[in-house]
Amino acid sequence: MAVDAIVVAATVNEFNNRILGASIVKVAQPDKDELLFTLKVNRKPAYLHMSANPSIPFCVLKDEGELSPVNAPSFCMALRKHIGGGRITAIDQAEGLERIIRFTIEHLDEMGDRGEKYLFVELMGRHSNIILTKPDMTIIDSIRHVSAATSSLREVLPGRTYFIPETKHTGFGRAVDAEAEYRGGIDKILELVRNREFEPCIIYENERPVEFSGIRLKSLEGGDFRAEYFDSMSEVIRSFYERKNIENRIRQKSEDLRLILKNLTERTAKKLDLQERQLKTSEDREKYRIYGELLNAFGYSLKGGEKSFTCENYYDNNNPITIPLDENKSAKDNAKKFFDRYQKLKRTSEAMQEQIAESKATLYTLESIMQSLYMCENDADLREIRNEMENAGFLKKSQGKGRIRKEEKMSEPLHFVSSDGIDIYVGRNNRQNEELDFKVADPDDWWFHAKKIPGSHVIVRTGKKELPDKTCLEAAALAAYYSKAGHEKASKVEVDYVKRRELKRVPGAAEGFVIYHTNYSIMIEPKSEI
Repeated sequence: MAVDAIVVAATVNEFNNRILGASIVKVAQPDKDELLFTLKVNRKPAYLHMSANPSIPFCVLKDEGELSPVNAPSFCMALRKHIGGGRITAIDQAEGLERIIRFTIEHLDEMGDRGEKYLFVELMGRHSNIILTKPDMTIIDSIRHVSAATSSLREVLPGRTYFIPETKHTGFGRAVDAEAEYRGGIDKILELVRNREFEPCIIYENERPVEFSGIRLKSLEGGDFRAEYFDSMSEVIRSFYERKNIENRIRQKSEDLRLILKNLTERTAKKLDLQERQLKTSEDREKYRIYGELLNAFGYSLKGGEKSFTCENYYDNNNPITIPLDENKSAKDNAKKFFDRYQKLKRTSEAMQEQIAESKATLYTLESIMQSLYMCENDADLREIRNEMENAGFLKKSQGKGRIRKEEKMSEPLHFVSSDGIDIYVGRNNRQNEELDFKVADPDDWWFHAKKIPGSHVIVRTGKKELPDKTCLEAAALAAYYSKAGHEKASKVEVDYVKRRELKRVPGAAEGFVIYHTNYSIMIEPKSEI
């Protein structure tokens, strides 16, 4: 999601309501692409934070300042010289509906004469910049210098004339374009802007922040989408990027675990396929036992040197059967050869069945840990998953780094309240699943889980009360959503549910693995909330 014209319009509206007339007390440059202005509005401090970072350009008000570098960069020094102590007399959106905020700043020069400067904050992705100009649009300086060698469209250098290239007029983002189509035309959107009917919001898809806007996005309501509304555009932008930063940071930190899990899963799946093919080759072992027994029963008639022997098969209604023979062996030795092959294939079958069961359990464990990784929200969640992988032998034991200390707070399961006012808990990893099943839940509570696929354990705290139909559906939808099938966007998922008393631990299995023999089932659409 990039900043678009509607976001800028909502931001300008907010700034005009909150900081118009503010005096600039301090200018700092906390990072190479960022500026922080300490303002005074009606004798109260306010903080204007802006960034020309190509990945995350923004301009917002925030509640507190930051520490400034000891040595101020040259652009920061230019701002202090030209607009330090100045007053913001106008804030508008340049070129009508462009992604540029223009601050008009009144100040006193070295001679004590009153003058004006413009500060342009361009929020244009890789073209983002912050530019200080004179009233005649001559550039004084900018946070990012752009030479002719870098851009053929416009130079941004001291002494050059400031202008906006035609190619930069992009206006609306895809979400607003879709909203315009949904509402019946772009005029509907422009009317909202003219009337200042802003509703700053963040749009979540399956609880992940995917869009933000200065207006209500009716086209993204319902289904997997949810809107959260805020009092100001600054709150939206700060909150959105904070959450995206957390999400990106957790994703980056978990990348090594994802790669390990992916490789182990692929390796285990290949091993399982090989084992199942080996098992299949042992399926016809019974015929070798029958050959041996029939040779022992009827082979006395053989004289030696025969390549085959046909006799009645008393295992198949005495139908004739032809047994291939080694012409250099006696009937007894041929029978022994068949019994030996039968025993070898039987041992192979028994070993393969045991190995297949082990591989399937390992594969399920790996997939369940991967599912837990998708639900990670913080460092504590990651530490628990890393710890689980170490205990399962998927990772080498770490020496202190990433390990869970006794004094550290463990991560918590998700908590929902059903429409009937009943508590519902959703485990986010196998440790939480285990604790929900056998420490939190009472025997008469209800347990939900996607059928035969990795996913969260969902506990409904009904106690000895009856399970209401609506709560049952809501819990099942959560169990479907927080499962491998839900992550893969399945439209319907089969969910089992039983009284918690029906659950049994699997001897020797990892945490969170249970069995049950009686259950109810329901096909339901996955949902992330109640």
